[in-house]
Amino acid sequence: MPIYHSIAEQFNQLPSGRIMSGQEVKSKITNLVAEYRKKKKEQGRTGGSPSSWPYFDQIDKLLGKK
Repeated sequence: MPIYHSIAEQFNQLPSGRIMSGQEVKSKITNLVAEYRKKKKEQGRTGGSPSSWPYFDQIDKLLGKK
């Protein structure tokens, strides 16, 4: 999983004071995508009402179908 280690290295250079491993990055991305899919499914069931999740629109631009 070299890509996750690379992302972790870049993240760890930020002045946040937190150190993350590649496995933690992978887990966070997996959880973020799962949450997006859950919100997307809920949105479909309710007739397209906007999601109140603050990251929905940004992630939808990356993962959503056009």
